[in-house]
Amino acid sequence: MARKNKPLSLYDPGSGKGPSGPSPSDVKCPHWLPARARTAFKQLRTLFTDLGILTESDRHALILLCDAWEEFMQARLIIEREGMFYETETNQGNTIKRPHPANARRSDAWNRVRSMLSEFGATPASRSKIEANNPESMVDEVKTKSYGDGKAKNW
Repeated sequence: MARKNKPLSLYDPGSGKGPSGPSPSDVKCPHWLPARARTAFKQLRTLFTDLGILTESDRHALILLCDAWEEFMQARLIIEREGMFYETETNQGNTIKRPHPANARRSDAWNRVRSMLSEFGATPASRSKIEANNPESMVDEVKTKSYGDGKAKNW
């Protein structure tokens, strides 16, 4: 005779039975991240934990986000210090202004930051997509806010 299946409650991390997964506070910041990126990591870890969207498996994505943020800030500081343009001479001896190479670095880093924030649902556009994909929760939220107890009242 075959063994019986275990009740699903044994696999439910919130049931208090069986092993539960790591908590979001266990998501550790790597020591090799620069100081500004570590600060961003800790702030975003707290924010995403409070929103209930961070798990241990998200650690690498959060690291990539903070690393891209650091690169964005470095490029921004270079542009602030050296300007958006630099002067150079053409082959004919004329002086022209060209965009500083840090502009391209900043733009690329910003695209990566925006992409990773979107992956976490941390941009207005990504949040609107989540809400639009879940109309039931929106209806429940509107009912609760409009009627308090969730019951329809006569108009």
